[in-house]
Amino acid sequence: MTVAEVSAVRGAAYARGRVRPDRLGTERRVTAFVMGLFVVQLLLGGYLFSFTLGQGREDATARATRLPSPVLALHPLAGLAAAACWFAVLVTDARPMAWITLGLLVVAALGGAFLAARTLLRPPRLEGVVSDDPADTMVIEKQMPTIAIGTHGLVAVVLLASVAWVAVTG
Repeated sequence: MTVAEVSAVRGAAYARGRVRPDRLGTERRVTAFVMGLFVVQLLLGGYLFSFTLGQGREDATARATRLPSPVLALHPLAGLAAAACWFAVLVTDARPMAWITLGLLVVAALGGAFLAARTLLRPPRLEGVVSDDPADTMVIEKQMPTIAIGTHGLVAVVLLASVAWVAVTG
């Protein structure tokens, strides 16, 4: 597409009242910022999820977990689906997809808050487990770095606010 064609498309969008000239640059920067936040979240989430993959393995230093499997599966799936929906927002400029992204992010955030509470507020050992191997009583989630959990949560709050801004103002 040539510069003239891009200008014509933008002019038509302005004429239809779809995009105000003063918001085009801000909106583009915010959508790119949100995509960057999604990349950070997916990397941090993958790093944290890698700790749970050792559950039940014989060579693991901690084999137990208090994290429920349905929430442990739903949280990353909702996050990945939200990232895919946001990519659709970027490609098609379909504003209803921003609302779907926001809904998926709320589901992911609720699951993440539950997982963070279970991880950070419980003791590092299981009570009442009798075993010769200390790894059977150690919970996997206590091996996750607290700073990574906190950063993942903080970036999630900024991501939610940014997607909500785009959905409401779009």
